[in-house]
Amino acid sequence: MRGDYRNLALDLAYGDIERAFDYYIKNISHGRPFILAGHSQGGYMVAELLEKRIDGTALQGRMVAAYVIGINLVEGDFPRRYKHIPICDTPSQTGCTVQWNSVLPTADLAAIAKQYEKPFVDKYGDLSTKRTLCINPITFDRAIPIAGKELSRGAAPGDPGEGTIRPLVPMAVSARCDHGLLVVDPDPALDLKPLPGGVMHYHDFGLFYADVRDNAILRTLSYLRAHARD
Repeated sequence: MRGDYRNLALDLAYGDIERAFDYYIKNISHGRPFILAGHSQGGYMVAELLEKRIDGTALQGRMVAAYVIGINLVEGDFPRRYKHIPICDTPSQTGCTVQWNSVLPTADLAAIAKQYEKPFVDKYGDLSTKRTLCINPITFDRAIPIAGKELSRGAAPGDPGEGTIRPLVPMAVSARCDHGLLVVDPDPALDLKPLPGGVMHYHDFGLFYADVRDNAILRTLSYLRAHARD
């Protein structure tokens, strides 16, 4: 019964998101390109919006990128769930989707990966494409899944919450994709608190604040160059 209430609550929340998006497209966007970004429950909402309102429609051509962070999209969702929207393979690619889920090196990667893969396996079977999608947000390049701290552009220190963001700290976190998870090694000076089991869910965005910001700019410029004559 608790699961039923959860699904009803998510459906209610998604309905609000979809109406807001439709209003934006009709009354505010004036045909301009857009970026979608969400984390955790927000990532779930973006994933639903991609499937129900964007995939295979004219709106897909206006989407710069979708940052669907901290949920459990798997590689096999492309093209099963998303028949037209691809995974972002390169940092400047547009009209595509990225995702990662952050954990510490001390986490039980196999156990967490199995848990994250379970909904896909239950639905489609134990396929080779069951692995959770991991795009390293330091490189944003599927061909470069490992990045050292020297490449990190700026992490947000301290616990996430209300108030002014403290100065970003560059070169403070390394990251590598392993078992479909983003294994991160943040500098202790960032003073971050993991969830039990070494899960860094609350810091999925903050660890890569400047990296995501710079990548969004790069993809936007790439989109505008490609559509300069439209």
